[in-house]
Amino acid sequence: MKDIINYWVTTAENDRDTMKVLFNNGKYSYTLFFGHIVLEKILKALVVQKTEKHAPFTHDLVQLQKMDEEYKFTKSILDESLKSGDELVIFQGLKKTIDYLCLEKELT
Repeated sequence: MKDIINYWVTTAENDRDTMKVLFNNGKYSYTLFFGHIVLEKILKALVVQKTEKHAPFTHDLVQLQKMDEEYKFTKSILDESLKSGDELVIFQGLKKTIDYLCLEKELT
């Protein structure tokens, strides 16, 4: 399972770099798209780590979050940012969630 976790983490890191470049170039819609992908991959790594099974074939962040113990915290961040309707605020919510998951969870 370590190889699978490694795959999700490595590809999430690469996509996070792309997300930062897009953000720095003012491409906020694409930044949000990559932010969704990064968050999905981190959550999938956490699911594999927790269940020792392959992650489900879904892009549904809510379904993936429900499989993680920190669901309520990450959901509240995303819910608040999505309510704003502002791309920059939504991006900041995604980034905060991604940073939290990367820093608080040890994915190895």
